[in-house]
Amino acid sequence: MRLAFDDGTLLLENAPDTVPYAEWDDRVDEYRAQAQYYRDIREWATEPDGQPTLEESTATVAEFKNDARSYSKFHLTPSVAIEPRDYQQDALSAWQDSDRQGSVVLPTGSGKTFLAVQAIADAGVSTLVVVPTIDLMNQWHATLTNAFGDQLPDGVGVLGGGSHSVANITVTTYDSAYRYINEYGDKFGLLVVDEVHHLPAPTYQQIPEMTIAPYRLGLTATYERADGKHEELEDLLGTVVYREEVDELAGEYLSEYETIHLGVS
Repeated sequence: MRLAFDDGTLLLENAPDTVPYAEWDDRVDEYRAQAQYYRDIREWATEPDGQPTLEESTATVAEFKNDARSYSKFHLTPSVAIEPRDYQQDALSAWQDSDRQGSVVLPTGSGKTFLAVQAIADAGVSTLVVVPTIDLMNQWHATLTNAFGDQLPDGVGVLGGGSHSVANITVTTYDSAYRYINEYGDKFGLLVVDEVHHLPAPTYQQIPEMTIAPYRLGLTATYERADGKHEELEDLLGTVVYREEVDELAGEYLSEYETIHLGVS
């Protein structure tokens, strides 16, 4: 069986009908699956867990050829060694314990970007960071350049705002990611989504669906949505693996605050 990335999907050539998440595509007479299931299919083919193995499914000594992955693996160390706060380390550990998938909910100003830098260094694979606005894209680009720029031959890439530079670490906006993910979805092993509560929008959901990234991290201060669509994030990125509310960090890590309610007539 050969696994290949094809326009935001996985093409499974010469595959048995037991491959998880695969559906028959009459156009090419082969099975196809959403790219987000890359990790599951790879593990099914190479590390079966009580399921029919590729070899058993074909009744032969089957060969698995993985041509879907185009991302790199490397070692990165943040250029500025800053000791993480206790809750940041706990959040990173919780994400690691969840197979490097899931979302972290932390208040504004608590260092979610710092956590992402630690996660990128920990994962050691090509990374796509998705943010809502061009201003945030520029801020993330500056932070990641400061942390890793001198270790990356091509620097930190930018996809959006008139720039089209894709590198081993790339920052993009939601809109640009949606536009190009079918082209670049095989080039990243870690997907970091900032302000992840925006992701359940119908078009933006295609970003995680069309990338093979086996590692995924969502970041936000406001996970729950009024329309309940935050529940869809579990299938796209994983569960909420760590959460701290502002009241729990106020005083020690964040400034004390006072809430004042003003009536509007």
